[in-house]
Amino acid sequence: MSVQTFTSSISSTLSQRIFVLFISSLAILLSAASCSLIPGLNNSNDVTLGLLKKDPSIRDSFGRINTVETLSGDKDSSGLLNSNVVEIARESNDNLFALTEDSGLFKTDNGGQYWSRRYIFAVGSNNGDSEERNEEINGQLARNNSVVGVDLEISPANPNLLFVSGTIDDIGKIWRSEDNGKTFKEVYSEIDKGNSVVSVAVDGRNGNIVYALLEGGVVLRSDDTGATWRKIREFNTDAVQLDVVPEFNNSLFVLLKKQGYWFSLNNGDSWNQIELTHEDSEIGERQTDDFSVRSSIFDEDGFGVFESLIPVTNKKNSWILLADRQIWYSDDLNKPFIKLVLPLTDEKYKVASVAVDPERGIDRVLVSIDDNLFETNNRGQSWTTNNAIGISSEIGNISDIVIEDSNTNVLYLGLTN
Repeated sequence: MSVQTFTSSISSTLSQRIFVLFISSLAILLSAASCSLIPGLNNSNDVTLGLLKKDPSIRDSFGRINTVETLSGDKDSSGLLNSNVVEIARESNDNLFALTEDSGLFKTDNGGQYWSRRYIFAVGSNNGDSEERNEEINGQLARNNSVVGVDLEISPANPNLLFVSGTIDDIGKIWRSEDNGKTFKEVYSEIDKGNSVVSVAVDGRNGNIVYALLEGGVVLRSDDTGATWRKIREFNTDAVQLDVVPEFNNSLFVLLKKQGYWFSLNNGDSWNQIELTHEDSEIGERQTDDFSVRSSIFDEDGFGVFESLIPVTNKKNSWILLADRQIWYSDDLNKPFIKLVLPLTDEKYKVASVAVDPERGIDRVLVSIDDNLFETNNRGQSWTTNNAIGISSEIGNISDIVIEDSNTNVLYLGLTN
């Protein structure tokens, strides 16, 4: 073979190998790109949803707690990674429920090491490999996924009794479980679309009495743990919250979007209103006039739009109020509220969640705005900010904050898009 022919042969072979290497590399890149779109796989562009936990005895920063036990008993570390969490409810120290908007209800008995799903609609065992059986189970899972979670209530007298409110096809419903979420029964359904069950609350002294609030301002009461319901009040306006506070004389209250706070001390047979007012903050911050959220331009001390009212139960009659896109606190509803001034340039912000320290009350408050977590230990005179949370990927918005009772340094965050 001539030198020229030998050189040409090497060149041809080298070119072929380079071409093959290029095609292989391209295939790997395309494969990786497609894998990044598979739910549950992490990459640098993913947004973490589900839940986070901070336990200083384990680590200084937050960590993901999204592992779910599957029907087969395996542990899926990304089982909640794409779920929008609506609410976290504590049953006891390590026993928590997480209600999601798109994946149903979950329970942990070990502080979030892993979660097991609680099905609103029964799902059979996945034993067997038949295609027909797999289709049946997928249909049952799809039915559970159709539940849009709204509210979760655990009976204070009986932790095995819980209620979930939500919607299916935009129809408001309530489900009851009497076995700690293992099985559920539908106990209430709206007839028409578009009227969600905003809140469910169980009486603190009589666990048979259950209340429900519809979005349009109707208050319902059941005297037989949800078996039957009757209307006890119709406010005929947008309502945002209903709750029972055992620590405050078992007070039943409703918060209306424009009309504010109404309460009943006789199980909803009669109602009274307290007009909530505000004054300047303790650090000299004045309330900025914003007529777009005021009910009346002549009422400078009143509120225009109410969002949430949080009783501070370790100190009787203290409250946190979300109203007019700001945070307020008061030691008594009959006294003016004072603004908690956040370290933000824009005074108007959308607060997603507020948590009050179970031991220190309003002397320690945590607030979430978008993906930022704020904390004050002196009633808003100063704040610490954690907008990085300390995990490798970007997180969604913080929808709920829970402070553990027995160790107030342990925090849980629910995340949502």
